[in-house]
Amino acid sequence: MPATRTRSGARRSLGYAEADPTLDVSGMDAAQKLCLLASLAFSARVSPESILVEGITSLTPTDISYGREAGYVLKLLATARRAPEGLDVRVHPAFIPAASPLADVSSAFNAVLLQSVALGASLYSGRGAGDMPTGSAVVSDIIDTCRNLLAGVSGRLPLPCPPHVHDVPLLSSGERRGPVYLRFSVSDEPGVLGRIASVLGEKGVSINSVLQRPPRPADAHATIVVFTHDTREADVGAAVTWIDSLRSTRAPTQVIRIEEGPGVLLGSR
Repeated sequence: MPATRTRSGARRSLGYAEADPTLDVSGMDAAQKLCLLASLAFSARVSPESILVEGITSLTPTDISYGREAGYVLKLLATARRAPEGLDVRVHPAFIPAASPLADVSSAFNAVLLQSVALGASLYSGRGAGDMPTGSAVVSDIIDTCRNLLAGVSGRLPLPCPPHVHDVPLLSSGERRGPVYLRFSVSDEPGVLGRIASVLGEKGVSINSVLQRPPRPADAHATIVVFTHDTREADVGAAVTWIDSLRSTRAPTQVIRIEEGPGVLLGSR
């Protein structure tokens, strides 16, 4: 994918990505930052190894286009929510409504969207990469450290370590509920859509809408895109495993989560 390498090279030359962008595209850079934010927000001990982390390497322009048709924008999200069963902490690409305050965050800008009882949703956005923003943050930390040393204090915020944080249960990724985008690459033959719908129904996955595209001249495969209602991720995974084993399925199914409501803590870039 030459275009991808060109964009990555441009981002590195501008200081937006590391010389080795693996942490950025794999989602691990966002995961490390999310764990720090989650520890401050929820006084919880969370490590990148204990949460779901998915990068952007499997995404295609085709998925971005289909999502746009349905009114969505594709973003890499780092999300932390407090749920009755525990904390739901995850990093993965997701479709968000085009009207979301996070939808316009792009280029070197990052954003954090907080949802609280008193304030509702509040968005904090600014440049998160580049020589001047990075240099400013480093100098600010040095100044804060010097002030703390002169005042004999350890800092205005508690450090994300005991006794300020504690272990909390984390919600299993399979228990997350929400709508999902599914793109199937299948043989152009009668009955395929019916078989897919049957498997989804048997696994408890309810269909919200369907897009069907005929094969392109250079491609013998047809495309079926399904947007689901709220459903359990484990049920989606079971259905996709079954569908991918069908003779009519020509490529692994693309699965992208959809985030339609504000979370307790969302980061996007």
